[in-house]
Amino acid sequence: MEQLQNGFTLELCPGAFPLSTDSVALAGFVKLPPNATVLDLGSGCGTLGLMLCAADKNCTVTGVELDENAHNTALENSRRNGVSNRLLSICGDIVRIPEVIAPGSFRCCISNPPYFTGGPASRSHPTARREDNCTLDALLTSAVWALQYGGDFYLVHRPERLAEIFAKASTLHLEPKRLCLLRHKETGPVSPEHRQEVWERFSVATRAIHERRHQHLKEQKKSLKNVLDAKMAICQKIEDMAASGANSHDAWQKKMAEVEALKEEFKKVGLVAENKNAQVWERFKEVNRAFNQAKNNYYKDLKRSQMSNLEQKQQIVVEAEALKTSEDWNATADALKALQTKWKEIGHVPRQKSDELWAQFRAACNYFFDRMAESRKTVDASLLANLKAKEELMTRLEAFEIDEKDIDVTLETLKGFSAAWREIGRTPRSGKDLDAKFNATLDGLFDRLKLGKQEVTMMRFKDKIETLVAEGNKSKFYAEVDFVRRKIDEITHQVHQLKNNIQFFSNASADSPLVREVNKKIEKEEATLAQWKEKLAYMRSIKLD
Repeated sequence: MEQLQNGFTLELCPGAFPLSTDSVALAGFVKLPPNATVLDLGSGCGTLGLMLCAADKNCTVTGVELDENAHNTALENSRRNGVSNRLLSICGDIVRIPEVIAPGSFRCCISNPPYFTGGPASRSHPTARREDNCTLDALLTSAVWALQYGGDFYLVHRPERLAEIFAKASTLHLEPKRLCLLRHKETGPVSPEHRQEVWERFSVATRAIHERRHQHLKEQKKSLKNVLDAKMAICQKIEDMAASGANSHDAWQKKMAEVEALKEEFKKVGLVAENKNAQVWERFKEVNRAFNQAKNNYYKDLKRSQMSNLEQKQQIVVEAEALKTSEDWNATADALKALQTKWKEIGHVPRQKSDELWAQFRAACNYFFDRMAESRKTVDASLLANLKAKEELMTRLEAFEIDEKDIDVTLETLKGFSAAWREIGRTPRSGKDLDAKFNATLDGLFDRLKLGKQEVTMMRFKDKIETLVAEGNKSKFYAEVDFVRRKIDEITHQVHQLKNNIQFFSNASADSPLVREVNKKIEKEEATLAQWKEKLAYMRSIKLD
């Protein structure tokens, strides 16, 4: 049984590799952070773990050992030294570490692995000296899997393979930080017959190390430059997205997902040179702050906009509630349709209010339009009755015979037909042709009475105006008044223009054809003007309710 530091003891199972200088040197070389979690790859009987637990009372070591006897001995050593809760052992294969250990589970990783890739196997320790069950590639890959980002891997190995170790470690983003060479000056002089051979081996090994180190530093410089460029490019992309912003919630969500992907890419790109690390990290934080600020500003503005939209839509609901009981069907329908259009144009409101507000607005609109539909059913029945009455009146008009002996009675009868037609009222749209037919038939009968054109025109105009008054159609009535006034102004202007033109013929004879033609036009326009003034006077005499 071997005596270790602080009263710890080590027992080895039969066939186990004895306690060696390599294990002692490696344990002394390790620098553990506070409360370190350590993984020992190829832990054997727990030698390295015991020495670390003896030196550091707060560390926890987990060993992985393929040999079952060594694994059991490690558990016994842990129990006997009272560190069962800090020194654990797993019986398993190093190359299958991902099956038993989660990635990034350990702060440190240590290993005293087999050194040789070939040659005769040791009879006493066949797996402890040759890489038959654990190659250098598998060892480094497992260590990288188990280590946290920025973790430390401690390894003891032969100097002849140091260049190979550095090269393979570099491909896995493991960078050498400290190196300690053993057994050179401390071992004392070599016998003369072997001195040259040993020196040549040492020179070859160190020369290879320096050459590989030079090559590694050259490649590392290029790699660090590429990593720096990649990380700065990622920062630029995030900054560009912050500057361009977005104008919708969906667009911002898409950009946020892109930024998260860029953050993950930033982590995976690799490490930059130590003297650039603070600068790159500060740049990364700066662009992320800028992006978050732009995003937050958008959502603050969006919230303010939605609150304004909420107030506008609440006002629309108030207006719709006030209109829903109206019986001015056409005007109210137009007003509600305008409110519906305005509702669509306003934009989004806070989601927790949206459904409730829309339900209130829709209910008010539906209430009015349902009432209007019921009202129109009643009106449609009334219009159909009017249509039937006008069809009967039209039949009577077509059968009417003019009494040429008593023109006045005939004229009054025709006026009675017109008044009766007007009194019946509105009909469905399908009755529009019937109105035209009635007017044409009536005009034909008036023509047969050989009345003056002006008298017939005025009679028809009065019928038209009386129809508008009977229907209570004020808008069309006042539109007709405006039309008559415009015609009066237009004809008055034409008469003045014609009279002015006469002044240019002051030397011409009154019998001049041109002068006679102008005078005829003036007389005709003045007659027409008098008729329009008569129409206006008639309309002014009517008092609307």
